[in-house]
Amino acid sequence: MISFLVTTLVLGVGGYAWLKKKEADVRRGWNLVPAVVAAVDMPEGTVVTYEAISQRSVPEQFITSSVVRPDSASYILNQRLLTPVQAGDLMLWSQFDTKK
Repeated sequence: MISFLVTTLVLGVGGYAWLKKKEADVRRGWNLVPAVVAAVDMPEGTVVTYEAISQRSVPEQFITSSVVRPDSASYILNQRLLTPVQAGDLMLWSQFDTKK
């Protein structure tokens, strides 16, 4: 009876450790980084205000140089959108009229 309990305990601990390792392997590459997103739906031609944008954590693998990062958010304020965006969409540099 005692050997059964010990075996069960060892298998339980081993299974838990294996599960945690697999979980860590799956999450690798999914480090979250901040990005600027639309806080509200905005049609084409909208002038972006501070209230219309937000920050959201996004998996690092989806962030390119095209995505507006929070430290650069001031550059898109008061800029006119060339395309409509929906709440939650990543803000991209290509969405703005920069011909000024």
